[in-house]
This record gives sequence, structure tokens and C-alpha cells, in this order.
Amino acid sequence: MNEKLKALVLAAGKGIRMLPVTDEIPKAMVEIAGKPILERILDVLGEAGIKEVVIVVGYKKGQIMEYFGNEFRGMKIDYAVQEKQLGTAHAIGMARQFMQGDFISINGDLLFESSLIKELAGKSGFDAVIVGRKVQDLSRFAALEIEDGLVKNIIEKPRPGETKTDIINYGIYRFSKKIFDVIARTGINPIRNEYEITDSLKLMLNEGAEIACLLYNGFRIDISNSKDLEEANRMLKN
Repeated sequence: MNEKLKALVLAAGKGIRMLPVTDEIPKAMVEIAGKPILERILDVLGEAGIKEVVIVVGYKKGQIMEYFGNEFRGMKIDYAVQEKQLGTAHAIGMARQFMQGDFISINGDLLFESSLIKELAGKSGFDAVIVGRKVQDLSRFAALEIEDGLVKNIIEKPRPGETKTDIINYGIYRFSKKIFDVIARTGINPIRNEYEITDSLKLMLNEGAEIACLLYNGFRIDISNSKDLEEANRMLKN
């Protein structure tokens, strides 16, 4: 593990689809089998050898900052504040001052194995690396069209028959510092009215950037809503 490789965790959101639980706590602090989602993510990052983490906070940020402090289980913790939740690209952009080189970015509602982070750490030399996973129904996701391990196209929520791929963007990335300049040039998404990282990635592709895909087939849990939360609790308690 490259000890200089930092991790960025996006944890600013409220988690509207988890109400009423998130009336009182930020989404990243919702517990699964007795432990906050964010703590589980940090445990995995520590297992993978990450030494420095930046957490993007926003909604009820004090709860996160008080819980984890500036050092957690041997990892240095910094905080970037996203006062208004204006999308994933905007959130990542908030961390610019903390990143001097490549870094790993993780949506704060995903659980995964430390082996994935170790693989990402070894995948250097690209402008970006997107972690992909295979699904049967692409309709809710950003689909990745891959050729020789490189991303050639990103299609948001494709219609049936629009693409032959079965790989989607999982929400975990390795970025070079170049991403911050791209984010600064990314326009607001007209549908979601936010600054989306998939739009930044499309802009990179259009400008000839080399974006790799790392396919992940290991243990994973996505926690988007209350139903996912119930399922995650069931899985981890067993």
C-alpha cells in the first residue's frame, strides 16, 4: 500500500430515503448491526493500510466530527465541509486543499472488502479508475461501456436495449489531482440540479482522458434506503 494514498469519504448527506431515522442523525451515522456505516468504512480503510482520510461532512456534521475526531484507530482524519448538498462532484471538490496526489473516493453508503482498496491502490497511471460491478437491471445506475479495461462511455440510467454492457459505476474511484480542474468546469446537471461526478467523468472522456475500470465481485452492501438498511442489518447480524 502506498502510504501517501489518501481516502475521501462522502458523508455530507441527510439520507432522505431513510427518514425518519435520519431526522436525528446523518445518513453515514446510521447503525448497521450496532456500528455506524461510516465507522465500518473506516475500519475497512484501516485494514487496507490507508493512513489518512478526509471526510466530507454537511448535514449534522458535528455528530460525525465529535465521534471520529482528528485521529481514529491510527488514521489521521480531516474534514471538508459541504454546507449545501449540491451533488457528488461538488462534494469531492470540497476536498481539494487536502489532496496533493492520487486519492480514493468512496460514497459514504457503501460497504465492501479491504481487498478492493488494495487493488485500487495498485492501479496507478490512469487519470481515473472507476470501480464497476455487474448487475442485471441497469435502469437505476450509470452504465459503463468498457473496452480492453478502459471506460469508453458512461450512460446514465439506460433504457432497455440502449447498451449491451452489464457493468455499472459502483461509486468508488481512484482519482488523480486532475479531477479538481475537471470538477471546476463541470456544469450543473439539468435533471438533478446538482453537480454530478458522472458528468465530470464524461467530460474527462470527451477530452481524451484515460479512465480504467476495476471490476469488483466481492462482498458488498449498498445502503440507499430503509429497505437496504433492514437487509444490511440482517446480513451482518448473521
